[in-house]
Amino acid sequence: MLTPQDIFQFIAYATIAAALAGLLILLVIIWTVVSIFSRRGKRLRNNLIATPLALLAAFTWAYIASSDDRARQREMQAKAEARQKEYLASKAIFEERCKSAGEKIYQTVENVEGITFLTVPKESPQGARNDPMWEGAVFSWGEAEEEYVKKFLYWEIIYDDNPMRLLQSVDPRPSARETQIRLWGHPTNMTEYQRAYRGYRYIDVKQKDKRFLRYRFPDDKDRKDIDTLLVQPIERPSRYALEYKPIVDPEDRKHWVAGLTVNIYDLQTNTLMATKTWYALNLIQGHGRAYQTDEWSKVEACPNEKSIEYIRRFANRIIQPKQGD
Repeated sequence: MLTPQDIFQFIAYATIAAALAGLLILLVIIWTVVSIFSRRGKRLRNNLIATPLALLAAFTWAYIASSDDRARQREMQAKAEARQKEYLASKAIFEERCKSAGEKIYQTVENVEGITFLTVPKESPQGARNDPMWEGAVFSWGEAEEEYVKKFLYWEIIYDDNPMRLLQSVDPRPSARETQIRLWGHPTNMTEYQRAYRGYRYIDVKQKDKRFLRYRFPDDKDRKDIDTLLVQPIERPSRYALEYKPIVDPEDRKHWVAGLTVNIYDLQTNTLMATKTWYALNLIQGHGRAYQTDEWSKVEACPNEKSIEYIRRFANRIIQPKQGD
């Protein structure tokens, strides 16, 4: 990672190189002028006198002229050292928090059609991404409720020889070729090294007024586009539930350390099935303007998972979506 100190060192080396080049050019000019105006036999003597005088004058002028630059360099160096000190303090806190990161699994279940969201990430304005207290900091996520829900409804394509996974809004299997062409304009054309898995068929989201809304995609034959969700109120939410809990510790956030815990419950038995905690360290440390980027766009994470989709992956392992038609 390129640090401010690296930039300052590069500027310093470039300045030294330019100064040496300028000094050499000055000496060449002086030697040429002295040679032109000196009598024969005295050119060497005159050059030996002129050279140290010219060097003394050049260094004196450079020293006086560069006093402001030296002061700025000292100030910049002091700021760089202060930032490094801040980063090391933040790194120590982050590493301590990482000792408690990771997952604990107590129970799993298969063939689940839908799940309940007890809480969802808050939709955030763009400016929130520069706030050390931002709740969505761990995965840098601040989209609308529907966008979060879609992550769990999408189909998932898994590669046999690659850890990469793709989320698809439409059934990517060859059997759904006509639907793919109608909604996408082209077929998926899955390879023999890819496997398609259904997401959840519906998500029940708890609202602020304690009611629940059920989100789902229309049946393929009824879909007009790839984005529209059907939403309807329901009385009884799904049995298995996911809770999204940001960790916003004011002391940690002073050092740009954010956390998130996801809990999975069986609401029927009122038991905790699994829990997972992530932590993230903002590598920019409040200096986003210098890097011309959002504060939480560059993080170190533990576990090393930096996408909101890892919540779905965790949920899929605990409350496994029902496959087949």
